[in-house]
Amino acid sequence: MNIKKLKSSYPLFIRHLAEELHYSKSTVRDYQAVIDLIFKLEKSTSDIKTYEEVYDYLVRETNLAASTLKEKRTKIKRIADFEELDQLPCYHEHSRPLFKKDKYSLLNTHYRNLIDTYLSKIA
Repeated sequence: MNIKKLKSSYPLFIRHLAEELHYSKSTVRDYQAVIDLIFKLEKSTSDIKTYEEVYDYLVRETNLAASTLKEKRTKIKRIADFEELDQLPCYHEHSRPLFKKDKYSLLNTHYRNLIDTYLSKIA
């Protein structure tokens, strides 16, 4: 997460949403609010260094509904794609996942134990 880059280039992102994609004023305000939160968190804490951690903060520190968190996650992903990949959002294009989940972490405890036991036996 490069806050300096985001601070200098986010007006282009906001303009693109409003003028090119014709997003509603409320949606553009929502994106601006997420960007403002990123700037606020960067100033107030050194713990948050990634966009994933911004989302984790929202989950931990707010009482937002699951549907609202999903919308925020989408906005954070699009902001991250813009800042990290210089990629402006467009219609009908999915952004990359915010979280990189490995298959092991998706397994329940029983199957993780099986794999761990197997790996310890062959090592």
